[in-house]
Amino acid sequence: KKQFEKWELPMIPLTGMTENLSIEQRKILELGRALASDPDFLVLDEISQALSQDNRDALYKFIKKFTSQGKSILMITHDIEEMLEICDTVSVLRDGAVINTKPVSGYTIPALQKDMIGREVSGNYYRDDQDESYRKEVILKVKDLAFGEEIKNISFELHKGEILGICGLSDAGIHEVGKVLFGLEKGFSGSIIDAETGKEIKTPHDILKAGGAYLSKDRDADGLMLSATIGQNISIPNVKSLSGALGFLSPKKVKNLSQKASDDFEVKCESINSIMLQLSGGNKQKVNLSRWLVRDLRFIILDCPTRGVDVGVKAYIYNVLKKAKADGMGIIMISDELSEAMGMSDRILVMREHVQSGILGRSHDFNDEKMAEVML
Repeated sequence: KKQFEKWELPMIPLTGMTENLSIEQRKILELGRALASDPDFLVLDEISQALSQDNRDALYKFIKKFTSQGKSILMITHDIEEMLEICDTVSVLRDGAVINTKPVSGYTIPALQKDMIGREVSGNYYRDDQDESYRKEVILKVKDLAFGEEIKNISFELHKGEILGICGLSDAGIHEVGKVLFGLEKGFSGSIIDAETGKEIKTPHDILKAGGAYLSKDRDADGLMLSATIGQNISIPNVKSLSGALGFLSPKKVKNLSQKASDDFEVKCESINSIMLQLSGGNKQKVNLSRWLVRDLRFIILDCPTRGVDVGVKAYIYNVLKKAKADGMGIIMISDELSEAMGMSDRILVMREHVQSGILGRSHDFNDEKMAEVML
């Protein structure tokens, strides 16, 4: 508690079990634990990727306070905007080697992207259109969704070809919305309706039957089997289509689907028999996405789909989402990054203190001042 007060870190429950904390709270706890030894030199490895915007701001405030006392920080991050805002000097590594080291004043975003990826990032990083663009057809109807004290009064319609962003501050309840939509939380009230059939969705099975899927924010704990192979992770959600004549899995179908998904999503690996633990965060996320997107989905719920991936994989995922949108898929994208939500969404559902505080449209309302007004 003294460390949290001394460094003005966001307070978290200190008497419960760590396993009950969110990823965000665990990261803050890790920082508090590291500070307990009164270090002069601190290594922060991807800490901000798990944090919402308000807790990122608290982290940046801490960094300034820490370094103002003559202490030093080595900050490992994939976030280019963060790098240029927070750091004094940047060293770029690519394929295990230092490519360049210079003061941040010597870098622009395109130059930094080029050094990190090894080539120019072609096209627009986010979307290059400025208006809402989706079809009239509704895929999901959500009405008065609530779950305990976590979320209350959430209502929206998801359209075909729409990216609906959901964002808010750290305690707003945005990640709980994804879990409730997918049926992972029991005892919620309100309704989730498949607009095509008129049937109510209550369980993960209902979501899958309606042509939907869900990716958790914590892919390692909730999404992937890390001790299994790439092929096994890709095949598990697709067991039904991979069965042979007698109902057993067809090794040939498993291999063909897994190889195609791995190739199509440019997963860097020795083979589809490689263990997931051997992959980088970006390649894990490619496998996580590919195993669902090889299905004929109508919609997908993505909770922080670019968390912990480098700028190249981030751009790749955005391009995948643009294509899925163009093909008519409905996408619910929960994001801790305001720039990501604004850059990719047609509309953004903003939450404040567990309640829906507004839905903003891309054409007029996507600016920092308007978003802050609704979030705060």
